[in-house]
Amino acid sequence: MLNSPLRQQLSAIGVPDERINKAQILCLPENILRTAKREELRETTDATILIKQLREKSVEVFSLFDVGLDLPAVDRRAKDKWLGTVWVRDYAAMPILTSLIAGYLVLEFPVHFGKASEQNVHLDLVVGEKDEKISLKYAGDGQTLVRVLDAIKDDKGNHDRPARGHH
Repeated sequence: MLNSPLRQQLSAIGVPDERINKAQILCLPENILRTAKREELRETTDATILIKQLREKSVEVFSLFDVGLDLPAVDRRAKDKWLGTVWVRDYAAMPILTSLIAGYLVLEFPVHFGKASEQNVHLDLVVGEKDEKISLKYAGDGQTLVRVLDAIKDDKGNHDRPARGHH
């Protein structure tokens, strides 16, 4: 099994590899890679909303709550949105993730979406695991984040498609 930092940390807090391997997307606390102590891990309300939306779309999503860790939620009163650490293990779920994040941000930032504002989105994203791993630590406007997610989704989609001949 690979020893990625996320996998190592999850193993250290007692998450079995089988649970990780079943998930298309893992939604993890924003501080998962900054603390080795279970009691210091925190979920955000924005991440919890994302988890629920992914499940409604039938995505195999995993959170630490699924293995009995009932983490305290951080409900920030600032205008920013904090989506935590999202590990996309199955690229097939990337279009759903991108669509849900875009929709959520448009609802949360209806006046400012696509314009410079003081409202930022915070996301630590890991896509893949092996040689094709992409890591992104993002703090910025929602529209740029959606463009970045679309680019990752489109780039991977183009690599997965077989070449088509001309008729």
